[in-house]
Amino acid sequence: MKPILASKDFETIGISFPMLKSFTYHNCWIRPPDFLGHVDFGKTMLNLRHLRLCEHSMVNNGLEKIIDGCPNLKSLHRCLCSALINKELYAKEVLIK
Repeated sequence: MKPILASKDFETIGISFPMLKSFTYHNCWIRPPDFLGHVDFGKTMLNLRHLRLCEHSMVNNGLEKIIDGCPNLKSLHRCLCSALINKELYAKEVLIK
C-alpha cells in the first residue's frame, strides 16, 4: 500500500529538508481534484529544482501554486495527471520544462 500524504505532510517535509532540490510523489487518484491547491510547495520548498507528480488530479490553483511558489524549479514532470489548465498557466509550465 502506498503512503498517502496530507497537505500538512508536504509542509513538514519542506521544513525538515530545507535544501531539498528534488521531490517525487506518486499516488493520489483518491484525492479530490483540488488537493494540490492546498499544498503550498513554495512556502517550505524554496530550493526545489525538480518536481515529479504522478497519478494526480489537479486544477489550476494547484499548478499555479507550484509554478509561482518554486522560483528555482527547472523541471516539472506530471505523469498520468489529469488537469484542467488554462492557456496562461500552460504557457508558464512550458517555460519550466
